[in-house]
Amino acid sequence: MTQKDFYNETGLLYLIESSKGVRSRIRLQKLVCLIQFTQKEISPFFFDYKSYYYGPYSESLREKVDDLIQREFIEEKVFYHDDDSEDIEVFSYSYYLTEKGKGFLRKNLNKIEGKEKAVNNVLGKYGCSSNRVIIKAAKMASGMDSEK
Repeated sequence: MTQKDFYNETGLLYLIESSKGVRSRIRLQKLVCLIQFTQKEISPFFFDYKSYYYGPYSESLREKVDDLIQREFIEEKVFYHDDDSEDIEVFSYSYYLTEKGKGFLRKNLNKIEGKEKAVNNVLGKYGCSSNRVIIKAAKMASGMDSEK
């Protein structure tokens, strides 16, 4: 595992644990983006982004999340919502650390060299904000204001 991969993994686990779970794929993408773009000097994240439907999107972040789920460090909970007004089915996803993920984080947090401060800075500013506010801030921070 490269140092960047290690930082990406440990940073994600720290973000999810510090948030007591992240409730939505979009929110997770945008929080990581905000950390990476607004805390460049101390960010633990090194993902590639492209402009997408809700602003910046990272396929490599999505793949890392999938990998952490497969390795049982993160649990992905899927919630189904029936929207009768639109006659559509809606799914939402939430992410939580497993005991295995918590153990990895406890063992390795000291190895990310204070980069957890970047996560704390962004959570302090946006942790309680709506997804709409976070999406707008991520678009501005990344310079990816356009739609796909």
